[in-house]
Amino acid sequence: MKSSKKLLVTLGAITILFVVFGEKLVNFYFDWLWFETYGYDAVLFTTLSAQFGFGVFLGGLFFLFTFSILKITYAKTSHLPVILSDTVRRDLPLLDLIGSNLRVLVFAGPLVLAGMAGMVGANNWEIILQFLNYESFGQVDPIFGKDYSFYLFELPFFIFIKSVLWEMLITVAIGIGAIYFFKRIFYATPTGFVVLPHARRAITYLAGAAFLLFAANAFFARFELLFQSNSVVSGIGYADDNGRLPVLNLSILIALVGAIGGFLKIYEKDFKKLFIISGALGAVFIGGNIYPSVLQKFVVGPNELIKETPYIEHTIAATSIAYGLEKTEITELSGQSSLTASNIIKNKATIENIRLWDEEPLLDTLGQIQEIRTYYQFNGADNDRYTIDGSYRQTLLSPRELLSSSLPNRNWINEHLTFTHGYGAALSPVNQITPEGLPVLFIQDIPPKSSIDIKIEQPEIYFGELSNDHVFVNTESKEFDYPAGEKNVYKNYAGTGGVKVGSLFRKALLAGRFKTMKILFSDDIVSESKVLMYRNITERVNKIAPFLELDRDPYLVISEGKLYWMYDAYTLSSRFPYSQSIRNLGNYIRNSVKIVIDAYNGNMDFYISDPSDPIISTYKNVFPDLFKSLAEMPKDLKSHIRYPKDLFAIQTLVYTTFHMKTPQIFYNKEDQWEVPEIDNKAMQPYYTIMTLPDGEEEEYILMLPFTPRGKSNLSAWMVARSDGEHYGKLGVYTFPKQRLVYGPNQIVARINQDAEVSRQISLWDQRGSSVIQGNLLVIPIEESLIYVRPLYLKADAGKIPELKRVIVGYEDQIAMERTLDMALQKLFKGLPTNEEQSESVAKLERSLDTNNEPFVLKRSDYLAIKDYFRKALESQKKIEDSLKTYSKDLESIAEVLSSAEGVMPEKAKEEKEPAIPTE
Repeated sequence: MKSSKKLLVTLGAITILFVVFGEKLVNFYFDWLWFETYGYDAVLFTTLSAQFGFGVFLGGLFFLFTFSILKITYAKTSHLPVILSDTVRRDLPLLDLIGSNLRVLVFAGPLVLAGMAGMVGANNWEIILQFLNYESFGQVDPIFGKDYSFYLFELPFFIFIKSVLWEMLITVAIGIGAIYFFKRIFYATPTGFVVLPHARRAITYLAGAAFLLFAANAFFARFELLFQSNSVVSGIGYADDNGRLPVLNLSILIALVGAIGGFLKIYEKDFKKLFIISGALGAVFIGGNIYPSVLQKFVVGPNELIKETPYIEHTIAATSIAYGLEKTEITELSGQSSLTASNIIKNKATIENIRLWDEEPLLDTLGQIQEIRTYYQFNGADNDRYTIDGSYRQTLLSPRELLSSSLPNRNWINEHLTFTHGYGAALSPVNQITPEGLPVLFIQDIPPKSSIDIKIEQPEIYFGELSNDHVFVNTESKEFDYPAGEKNVYKNYAGTGGVKVGSLFRKALLAGRFKTMKILFSDDIVSESKVLMYRNITERVNKIAPFLELDRDPYLVISEGKLYWMYDAYTLSSRFPYSQSIRNLGNYIRNSVKIVIDAYNGNMDFYISDPSDPIISTYKNVFPDLFKSLAEMPKDLKSHIRYPKDLFAIQTLVYTTFHMKTPQIFYNKEDQWEVPEIDNKAMQPYYTIMTLPDGEEEEYILMLPFTPRGKSNLSAWMVARSDGEHYGKLGVYTFPKQRLVYGPNQIVARINQDAEVSRQISLWDQRGSSVIQGNLLVIPIEESLIYVRPLYLKADAGKIPELKRVIVGYEDQIAMERTLDMALQKLFKGLPTNEEQSESVAKLERSLDTNNEPFVLKRSDYLAIKDYFRKALESQKKIEDSLKTYSKDLESIAEVLSSAEGVMPEKAKEEKEPAIPTE
């Protein structure tokens, strides 16, 4: 009978546990299978073992420490009864309850609190693992001389341990106080408190431990000063260094004296000494808040620049390191050279890669001409570069993803079995338009058709930005692949991704996992079927590496016929000494990881792009199987890594102030810059292909201009390089302060004031259409700048924006034409027309046509051609100058002939006038 009761109790307990924890166990089981499928099960178990291990260890340590002390205390007073007056028992039943169950609470209290401490330990697994595996920076702070790693990895751990010790001490103090109170070892009388010897000894030891922890508080508070900021410096300033730090050091000394007194039982017979030490510590604490303020007001305030100069230098240096700006190369431009037609021709690659298509109008256009079906959507246009038919071109690639919420017939089968993936992408050059004002498409339609040497051979997109739900593949139901006219094409998934359904038991668990019995009773889902989970690439990456901060703009890449997502990830910290902090970010950032995600299989690879970052090196020590070297990335994919916009936007924001390296200039903000605003919106960094003023060939860069604070003229522009060995290098190109270089706002004002532009916009706006002014781009060419702004026309009744005009600004000139080339021809006389360029190309092609034999160019021939090209450009410049003189000479000849005509002999008049040469 007893055994039956035990069995029933056991089964009941198991049932309750399953109800409470069953869902979590099922979720964990499939997460385990998912991690295992993609080869990251070691990451899962490292995390879980750390959470479980640290939780159990800390909780167990907490329980053993607190319970053992309270048990010993209770045992010493076990012969004493719990004494409560009848009045207390009647008026305060809670005290009566506690007193009656004091022995149970001595065990239960520490146990409950130990469980909470264990959860705290489990939640802080990263702090503990980082402390156990950290890498050093190799650089020290200027105040305490400690390696920066101390502040990022050691100090958080020590503060965490200190907080746990405080919790233990408070628990023991409350427990001992409760025991002594109920056992009448100390109690109140009309004349005061009575404290028996047992309580005096305990209070002495507790006071010693509290003083010791107060000393630890003050000790670590010194380092925390490096993360605070005032109006001048970030970190310790003069008042902190000469006021707050000495006070904290004095507090440490007093607290240590108090701790020694407690452990030597000095206070056991006389509490006055305890009160004296406590009062002294309190006085120092109060004085520590007053004295630095007095220093700041009466010493620093009148001489702030002089007093704060060394601390300003610390702030500038640390902030530059923390945001990766310390190696920024600065180039001063002369600002004296003017652009000519020869400069435009020489920088043809830059001109051909000026982006005319902004993301929003391009997506609107693609949505009308390339989405094909209502359930497809272009969510973004990813800026990248490809070598297309031998030319280095900037492009916009837009993936055609499936949006299940737009399915015309939404049901469980369609959303989870039939419509499982997006299909293909549209690839367009950034600067080409059709005669109708639409984008030229290199890759388009379904199935993807390519007019270039880049093909998409595996166009299915199972994992993307819009994939927000699980799907089942390889089922008995037809899986939709793509539409083909009035019919549909169906195709089973052939990838390696997904968790296999397998047995009926696992199928039942899947039904529980996704909370629908349709999975269990579906005849379409068989043992060979797979479930694709976490298909959203952001959710997918966060599942593997939640400690990484992800960029806001993942981008799609075509590589060897397949589609891959590339994701930039950052390591952040808010504990870098003396670095300027940014709200919601911290004060340290590195783009330390490049993540590649297969859009078909879902495989993820994490490549370390910044091995000099100690944070990612620490995580690599924690998760050795997670990260790879960037050298292991396939060569073709590696050619598509780009400097991330989010990081560059942060760096440019910081650089507007911290480019000032001289403390006096920094303090007075004499040369502060700002990111220009256009139409009340700050300019965003943008990609382009160009040859840098000090570069030798065109390259893919990210750039942003700067203007002086409160002014509109341009002062500098900053670039981040993305190609090859130059990846990650930052450069700033500054203009002379004495020369006026028009800034974006000034150019926009000139555009709006231009009569032709204003008239055309007004005319379009009156015809039932709206004009969309595109983003203004500042395009450096050699040491000068041109400004380009596209104009789009969108009919009110339609949704397709058309690129109708291109506005180009140079110095004080504005030109608006149908194409970029025509606008440039208007500004720079001598540029060949499109027809002339086409004829020159045709002649060159005919000259290279050697009966279809392979054309091989020797190095000597290449050098000769390069020399001839240089001479041709020089000659063109001379010809332009000579033509002006020649024209004036012709006019002079005509004037002389006209004046001499009346006195010429008749015979001479009858003679045929010589022909004036025209070439």
